[in-house]
Amino acid sequence: MNLMTKIWDSLQNPPVDYRSVPLWSWNDRLEKEELERQIEEMHAAGIGGFFMHARGGLLTPYMGEEWMEAICLSIAKSQELGMNAWFYDENGWPSGFADGKVPAKGIAYQQKQLHIEAAPFQSEPERSLGYYAAEADGQGYRLLSAAEADAADLRVYYEVNPYYTDTLSELAVGEFIATAYEAYWEQFGEEYGAQLRGVFTDEPQFARGGLPWSFELEEMFTSRHGYDVLTVLPSLFFNKGNYTKARYDYWECVTFMFTQAYAKQIGDWCESKGWSATGHVVDEQELMHQVTSVGDPMAFYEYLQIPGCDWLGRFVGEEPIVPKQVSSVARQLGKKRTITESFGCSGWNVSFADLKRIGEWQFVHGINLMCQHLQGDFAQQGFPFFAGSLHLQQTLELNTEELLQAK
Repeated sequence: MNLMTKIWDSLQNPPVDYRSVPLWSWNDRLEKEELERQIEEMHAAGIGGFFMHARGGLLTPYMGEEWMEAICLSIAKSQELGMNAWFYDENGWPSGFADGKVPAKGIAYQQKQLHIEAAPFQSEPERSLGYYAAEADGQGYRLLSAAEADAADLRVYYEVNPYYTDTLSELAVGEFIATAYEAYWEQFGEEYGAQLRGVFTDEPQFARGGLPWSFELEEMFTSRHGYDVLTVLPSLFFNKGNYTKARYDYWECVTFMFTQAYAKQIGDWCESKGWSATGHVVDEQELMHQVTSVGDPMAFYEYLQIPGCDWLGRFVGEEPIVPKQVSSVARQLGKKRTITESFGCSGWNVSFADLKRIGEWQFVHGINLMCQHLQGDFAQQGFPFFAGSLHLQQTLELNTEELLQAK
């Protein structure tokens, strides 16, 4: 058999590592027979593996004993069939809050954003970061001492989101790793170890259009730029003074902190266990959205063993910035695989021709592993069901019959 014949045979019947790995939606109550049935169905369809992904409607307690039993039997079944089992690191998304356990540890672990208020001040003074007076020349604002606060024109403070994690904080992300990643390793690492492929992290972020703050930011900013970030906070809101330098330094520091705290800590942890960190950040489609949500995705991708992106909907872009950022990092750093989460929000009437077109557009721009959003069962005359108990399947069968009769 010559080389070209081997290549064509591999394309027609690719090895499992080159087959698609969908997000496998886990909702309702997880039952052994239904989980195994769906794995067998994925295998029969030529799917190479799955990410075990908690979704809305889940009745089996997340990360509890029954959950771990469902994980265990799914891993065993995947190995029996020669498939790859992957973890997903959150109950829903965005990743990072460990089903609420991380932000529940207190304000140091919770997401924070900067806000500004003009005098007279109304909101909570205990979250103030600085009071400022307008310069006489009108070109900026001067940071006041505590004794001068009564003369302030502006106050910069932070607000707290108690439901998500401070992803700029190594402390907070370290707790996320301990709660989610370490829990899986303790349960399955000794028995399966590097046989398991790795973990998908989904849409981590520090803000979406806002100005992130962290209790660790002031010290980090001084160490990186040599001056106190508190002196320039108004420049993040107003085009006065040397605001371009202040903003550049601020976003550089925020990007560095996010990349080090989240991507590097998770990537290093996975590498130490023989697993691959994969997934994608949020708001990749436009550069300005990237900056105010995650900083620089390409810096983040450096630390993922398999960098990836989101590609939702049916469209393909004239400017392929999203997949090209991923494939560029992979090319520069010698990473062999790149992944895309695809087809979500495409609608129930999306055609196979559309799916083929969307997938191939990404492949020619450097993506070589497909993660479909989501894995459902279309055997029941086009109606999806996911990893819940059998009564969900029966309900959909009944609904299908009713619809057919109505026609």
